[in-house]
Amino acid sequence: MPGKLGLSETEYIIMSYIWKENREMVRKEIIRHFSEEGYTWASQTVQTFLDILIRKGALSFRLQGHQKVYFPSMSRTEFAAKWMENMIYQNFDNGISDFIVACNSFKGNLTESQKKELEKIWNE
Repeated sequence: MPGKLGLSETEYIIMSYIWKENREMVRKEIIRHFSEEGYTWASQTVQTFLDILIRKGALSFRLQGHQKVYFPSMSRTEFAAKWMENMIYQNFDNGISDFIVACNSFKGNLTESQKKELEKIWNE
């Protein structure tokens, strides 16, 4: 599965779990969950991904003693909206109309149900 929302595949997997849980958790809990899921990530590897997710704005933390307690900095929907806004700004000179034209131009590659869904969106 490729990454989504500007996150690498692993970052997206980790954030999907954190968004689903939507609660504070420590690194050990995150490692335990993924270990139970069959992932064999080292503690330092998980720490590196958590640090990257903080830099990307998806994750926040607070200190509890010497331990970091992690929580989502925004919901998945809010993060997706932020990512989309940045993507449009970076790739379409902040022009929503250029973005819509680009979306409309690939309609020929869509299934009929996708075309109907797109038409519904355009007409709203």
